[in-house]
Amino acid sequence: MGLTRFASKGHLARVVIEATAFQTREVLEAMEKDSKIKLHTLRTDGGMLNNDFLMQFQADILNIPVVRPVIQETQPRRMRPG
Repeated sequence: MGLTRFASKGHLARVVIEATAFQTREVLEAMEKDSKIKLHTLRTDGGMLNNDFLMQFQADILNIPVVRPVIQETQPRRMRPG
């Protein structure tokens, strides 16, 4: 597996981030194949867009721009009663 006793939390975090980007690429490639429509830009939302490394890595492996919204969280916050 390539995991040694010298692997740190940082190594594991990077693997998770990279895996997320590769899984996204697989989904987008399947969508392009099925729809026969080429993606020219990826628009993002959600909490992971705050990770600069992930957004840049995603753009690099897709070879297209990744665009973040101006307002990062557009979903309303849940409030507790009382």
